[in-house]
Amino acid sequence: MEQDPTIKASIIIRAYNAEATVGRAIESALKQEFPRTNYEIIIVNDGSTDNTRGVIDTYASEPGVRIIHQANIGVIPAANRGLKESRGVYVTLLDSDDEFMPQLLSEMVGVLDAHPAVAFAYCNYHEEIDGVVQDIQIEDVFQFIAVGTTFRRPLFEQEGWFSTMSMFSEHELVLRTWGRWKFIHVPKSLVTYHRQRESLTGDHERVAHELEVLKARHPEHLAEINRIRSFMLP
Repeated sequence: MEQDPTIKASIIIRAYNAEATVGRAIESALKQEFPRTNYEIIIVNDGSTDNTRGVIDTYASEPGVRIIHQANIGVIPAANRGLKESRGVYVTLLDSDDEFMPQLLSEMVGVLDAHPAVAFAYCNYHEEIDGVVQDIQIEDVFQFIAVGTTFRRPLFEQEGWFSTMSMFSEHELVLRTWGRWKFIHVPKSLVTYHRQRESLTGDHERVAHELEVLKARHPEHLAEINRIRSFMLP
């Protein structure tokens, strides 16, 4: 999709069987403290079999909201579909069970506007597990999460978007662009990351397997891969 200079940022929401939470995610995207005409929200319903479609469709008349219903292709391909459809100068992902703080776009866009040589900005976040919220203060780029991380769209497109890995695709992107892309940390918690035990990151064997796949792809970066934050749930 051709970039539109009037659209400063694009929020991509990917959803699969998320009827209970996707409305909360969309509401957090709509409540950004950022000019409403200067950002868009693209919602990708990735073949949900529950009432996710019905919830999403209630937002069809909202200005700047675009909805894509498609057959299920998986979490990363669904994210890439939304990214390819985006028109903003910057792009950021919001998963259907997470939330943005109202200041996210204004903070991230402001930082990237002020640092034109930077490819992406990442922030701290609140992590919620079983009702307990912890503030995660990131000290290393390999501790960041994809949600809320804001990319300069032309550079992201040149790299071919995310790889096909089902986990750690954001870290694979950092490894792939290591030494070429500059990045910046925004030391504010601008995302609430809701974690479920039945999610991918709750599957210890899957996490370990995906880390091994990442090491096989980037054997020259084993030291960096070992710095990735452990997402194992207790």
